[in-house]
Amino acid sequence: MGILEALSSATGVRDDALRLFVVMLAGYPLAIIHRTFFYNKSPSTQHMFFVIAGISLYLFNNGSHVVHSMIATIAAYAITNFLPGTPVSVALAHIIFLGHLLIGYWFMETAQYDITWTTPMCIMTLRYIGLVMDVYDGQKPKDKVKPEMMKTAIPNPPGFLEIAAYGYFFAGTFVGPQFSLSRFRSFVNGEYLENGEVRQSSIMVSIRRFVAGVVYCVFNQWGAVWIPDSFFNSQEFFNLPFVWKIIWNTLWFRATMYRYAMAWCITEGAAILAGLGYNGKDEKGEDQWDG
Repeated sequence: MGILEALSSATGVRDDALRLFVVMLAGYPLAIIHRTFFYNKSPSTQHMFFVIAGISLYLFNNGSHVVHSMIATIAAYAITNFLPGTPVSVALAHIIFLGHLLIGYWFMETAQYDITWTTPMCIMTLRYIGLVMDVYDGQKPKDKVKPEMMKTAIPNPPGFLEIAAYGYFFAGTFVGPQFSLSRFRSFVNGEYLENGEVRQSSIMVSIRRFVAGVVYCVFNQWGAVWIPDSFFNSQEFFNLPFVWKIIWNTLWFRATMYRYAMAWCITEGAAILAGLGYNGKDEKGEDQWDG
């Protein structure tokens, strides 16, 4: 029995959920490695690091199903580089990426909550569709693009390595957060650094996000034990008054949503630690990490 199998057996957490949790936590040491050794290197060097780290995490989490993310990355490159700025590119992005994902759901769906290759593929689908649309906006005349769209518009389509790095970035490829290529480029190009160094203010903000994620994780696990899914198919639940059914359903829903809040907080913390979440300074001159 491997380490993960032993942990799964000891904690009662499914193996697939435990694997996903491990890759989310891996964002923190990878962020430390990047902010220590790679933050001031060339964009291509950083891109290689992101791709190698991301694919390694995919192999650990999804095994050979990593091929689906590779297909999506190749498709994103083809669409943005051979059909940039065309309505066909936007249509193809939705057809190819969403079609790929929906077919995956069709074949991978089971009676329980599924954590398969479709879980990170959902994030990659949204990211690459957004990328295609940003490239589409970037090819328009500036006077025809809304000001808010100009912030994310991409006039120069990215190369294959940059697209792969954008898709496989370790602190956002499995459960989010989503971010634009323009933000990713600013991060890689060192625009968020302070005097050539990674901003130290990100450390405490990252820790707070991590702690919040752990708290949500505890609430979720407590809720799963207190109100298991099977309760809603029990005679005990059927015999309850309507009002109490609503109350128990609401409590169960809140406990279930903590699962997502946990994932988002933990991965956001890793992204902040890497420096991606920088969003300028507030009126007091303090760094903001809500980008």
